[in-house]
Amino acid sequence: MYTLSFSTVLQLCLTCLAVWACSPARLALSFNAALPIIVFGVIFPLTHAISENFRRREHATCVLAQMYASATSLYWGHLDWPLYSSEAKQDAEYAGPLNCGALLHDFLGSVRLLMITDTREEAYSAAYRRCMRNLRSLSACNDALGQHVGYTKAGEGGVSRLAQYTRYLVRPAFAISRAAR
Repeated sequence: MYTLSFSTVLQLCLTCLAVWACSPARLALSFNAALPIIVFGVIFPLTHAISENFRRREHATCVLAQMYASATSLYWGHLDWPLYSSEAKQDAEYAGPLNCGALLHDFLGSVRLLMITDTREEAYSAAYRRCMRNLRSLSACNDALGQHVGYTKAGEGGVSRLAQYTRYLVRPAFAISRAAR
């Protein structure tokens, strides 16, 4: 989807056309050039550009894995904590895991939009606002979970770990959008 675009196909066709036109059977164009000019002028920058692209993609993959690990930890924390907490109010109406799962799904979808949208477009700022709204809502879900399980102070009972996982989602989301470009 990202590698096969109209401009890529156009460049491929123009390159093939230029090689065919310059072949010995057609125009018989040839030139006498020194090898160091070709090596330092073409091959070295091309090699550097390719290795830099792989380095950026490797970094983006690592950051994406950290973000997914934090999102999974948040989801499982909201899913399991009220079930096994002795202080939890037995409330069948508590919808924390459903809210958290929907928010995380929407958040990851907006991060995907950040990765593929040009920063000058209006869709980028809309995706950015959606990311921020989801992160605010996740923080509110963390607070609601703390109150539901009976831990109202910050850091009490380990509930602050969920806030830290939420914080771990912020930096990677925007690092990925920069690294993917």
